[in-house]
Amino acid sequence: MSQPPPNHEQERHWNEEAGPRWVEHREELDRQLAPFSERLIERLAPAAGERIVDVGCGCGTTSIEVAGQVGARGEVLGVDISKPMLDLARQRGAGIAELRFELADAQTYPYAQGHYDAICSRFGVMFFADPAHAFENLARALGPGGRFVFLAWQGREVNPWFARLMAAVASVIEIPKPPSPDAPGPFSLGAGERVERLLTGAGFAAPSIGDLRMPFRFGGGGRVEDVVDFMVAAGPMAKLLADAPPERAAAAREAMHAALAPFASPEGVVAPSACWLVEARKPG
Repeated sequence: MSQPPPNHEQERHWNEEAGPRWVEHREELDRQLAPFSERLIERLAPAAGERIVDVGCGCGTTSIEVAGQVGARGEVLGVDISKPMLDLARQRGAGIAELRFELADAQTYPYAQGHYDAICSRFGVMFFADPAHAFENLARALGPGGRFVFLAWQGREVNPWFARLMAAVASVIEIPKPPSPDAPGPFSLGAGERVERLLTGAGFAAPSIGDLRMPFRFGGGGRVEDVVDFMVAAGPMAKLLADAPPERAAAAREAMHAALAPFASPEGVVAPSACWLVEARKPG
């Protein structure tokens, strides 16, 4: 019997569950992540004529922004395993000649070796089943001196936007035991020493790992009630509530409201967050 692909569970999740939700709520998610996108692209500093890969490109927001900076002489390849998200990315990027999208697993995709000047990712590299192999594959895609710039969340303990919500849901709904720290998921690269070890093991020079602390604005703004609606529809606990009995789901919503209320402000519901802004160079 043939074995499932190494990222089978993530592929299923992003095609059947999270991907359709992200497509439906793309505008709110883009507003929520816009400050992070700005910092990523500022560090990437795309130049006219460069050839760049966007790993885990999702609905195409960062790919389209980078394509606008490399211009007609450049090239941008967006790679993602989620067909619903990539279908939307292709619609949004239609007519941009230097931009193309590929439905594929970025960790095993056969990139043209040494072809690219840079690789970027906005919170896409944490979901690799085999990050050591994935980073080696990405390193091969870069020419000498090529750069790999990405954002990855630090641990749950410094991201209360996630921790408090999951604790609220867990107070009324039984939730699965958290995966091991190294398992594919939002916090798999939470340890900076692991990030450095994986990158240097893949052949990159010692990376710059920036400790980026930024406000996390749920849904890009709105009242607590609006944010609860958004998180129930598109957040990491969406399936838990969808599968729960109605009375438990209602109780979980109330618990989420109480957990988010301390973060309410005139700018929306805003919590502290912590991520890594990483840049690694291929020697040469």
